[in-house]
Amino acid sequence: MNHKQLIIKILNLLGMNRLNSGYNYIVYGLNLLLEDERLVLSIVKSLYIEIATTYNTSWKCVERNMRRVIKGVWISANDKLLKTIFQKTSADKTPTNKEFLIGLCDFILSADSIPAKEEIVITCPISQKYCKAFTDYCICELQANKLLK
Repeated sequence: MNHKQLIIKILNLLGMNRLNSGYNYIVYGLNLLLEDERLVLSIVKSLYIEIATTYNTSWKCVERNMRRVIKGVWISANDKLLKTIFQKTSADKTPTNKEFLIGLCDFILSADSIPAKEEIVITCPISQKYCKAFTDYCICELQANKLLK
């Protein structure tokens, strides 16, 4: 099953910058992990190599760019969504790439992790402030994809 659209929507809700190559690496990597969970056992030797081959780069570049994007998400201070997905807030230590990928995979695979509509507060990726209109838009998108009850 291809979860690409769902992954993209969640990453956008987290405020990830789509222009960063790490964004594409995370989308592709999450798709691979959702198809074969055994890849998580050896992130460097399997997942990073597969991503690097697909994007014609090195595994070190993949790891570094993913780490930068994850750090950016973590300092965006979208604490309610981080708490919902990872059970952590931006005050906690930034997760490793592996922890981040596993957390998102678990969230996507678990219907019980879907937050209630009133618990979602989304930070605008442009202004880095709470935006009711953007939050409402994202909630509508989640409901349209049957990710929100």
